[in-house]
Amino acid sequence: MEGGKTGALLAASAAIGAVLAGADDRISDALQRYGYHLGLAFQAVDDLLGIWGATEVTGKPHWSDLQSRKKSLPVCAALAEGGAASRELAAQLADPTGRGEESEQQLAARAALIEQAGGRAWTQEEARRQYDTALAALGEVPMADEVREHFVALAEFVVVRER
Repeated sequence: MEGGKTGALLAASAAIGAVLAGADDRISDALQRYGYHLGLAFQAVDDLLGIWGATEVTGKPHWSDLQSRKKSLPVCAALAEGGAASRELAAQLADPTGRGEESEQQLAARAALIEQAGGRAWTQEEARRQYDTALAALGEVPMADEVREHFVALAEFVVVRER
């Protein structure tokens, strides 16, 4: 889903300037890959912030993604792990009682289960993998160092956003 949303938006945004300037397909394709993978990294970090981010930084209510039972990347990674924490998380998410009415303590326990099952670590690693893939694509594009620095700074912002 992320590839069709944030990935597609950033892919088009990164490539459109090259297309309008008449760059060859190799350059516009590399910039499109840069944007696509940067979008995936952005979404992975956004999913982390939706669970563990500080409200004053994210603007989202604390635990909002957990309260809505959103199947974000950390949740999906935790569910796929298959261990005890994963099974307990699956049972909680399948239970229809208390939807939207869970206490802070229950939501904190759910976040802890996601972390125990490896969902947080896997998502952090995935954000870094997507970042690295974006920068590798950018490396295929000849450009002035100053311009490259701006593209790299954007990528850094995406994966190092405050939590």
